[in-house]
Amino acid sequence: MERIKLKRGGRHNIRVITDDIIALRRMRISRKISRVDAGKAIGVSAKTIERIENGRHNISDERMKQLIRRYRYTLEEFRHILEGKIVLPDLPARSIYKTKRTPRIEGRKYQKIISKEARVLKAIRKLRKLTRPQAAELCGLSRSVIDHWENGRVNLPSERIKTEIRN
Repeated sequence: MERIKLKRGGRHNIRVITDDIIALRRMRISRKISRVDAGKAIGVSAKTIERIENGRHNISDERMKQLIRRYRYTLEEFRHILEGKIVLPDLPARSIYKTKRTPRIEGRKYQKIISKEARVLKAIRKLRKLTRPQAAELCGLSRSVIDHWENGRVNLPSERIKTEIRN
């Protein structure tokens, strides 16, 4: 049994992190189960699971067995993990959650697709011998907007094309 004692802020907080708590956390992360789901399995909040895993809250044997079952391990496998016969990977806790990357719908700043409209817009600007800042000022836009349109980083809306051409 591993014991860790901490001092914080003038008062003594004793955190007791035992091998079985470390094993429970690794089991949860290796099965990609969030603290919310683990808490629902034993009828506590995700914050309570966090406190248990950080050694600030005690857990009864019955609830520990419920968690082991929820993590899809047997008691025998749990004993083998504690004895070191089964080694679980030490994954970071963030490996459970999928990144929420959503494609940009309104623009394409990550890639350049120069459309015919963008080429025409640039040609008209050059024919009138205007710089990008001058064209932006005439249209009431910022220079970067004109730059993104001409370089194909952002979709060029048709109503803005009409505004650009009139000026």
